Amino acid sequence: MITDQNTPPFIINENNCEHEKWPDKSRGDIKWKTLISGDKMASDGISCGIAELSEKESSLHLHQHAIPEVYYILQGKGIMPIDDKIFEVSTGSTIYIPNNALHQITNTSKKPLRFFYVFPTNTFSDVEYNFVHENK
Repeated sequence: MITDQNTPPFIINENNCEHEKWPDKSRGDIKWKTLISGDKMASDGISCGIAELSEKESSLHLHQHAIPEVYYILQGKGIMPIDDKIFEVSTGSTIYIPNNALHQITNTSKKPLRFFYVFPTNTFSDVEYNFVHENK
């Protein structure tokens, strides 16, 4: 594996990261912790974090973005429409979301649904979210 020698390795503990939320709940009742993002540390083209849907029926609403994304379900169960397919996800599921795919995730259990997400971009702020309800 070839690495950029200008970027040193590092370790981030999620317990040392602050929760973030959308300014209002119209995009969903979700909170997340950005673990790696170029605006916080050198990341060489990767941005990732941990998101949580705390309550049953809470969701990240239907949206899309120009870059692909990967989810890894850490805890809980949910339902995830991606374009014209509906997937059931649970602890251990890995989900690949192609670029520009319309997608949403909803918690279907009483326990929080927690997932690790990854974008192939230097900063989380590079991701331009397009929510369906905001484009009407």
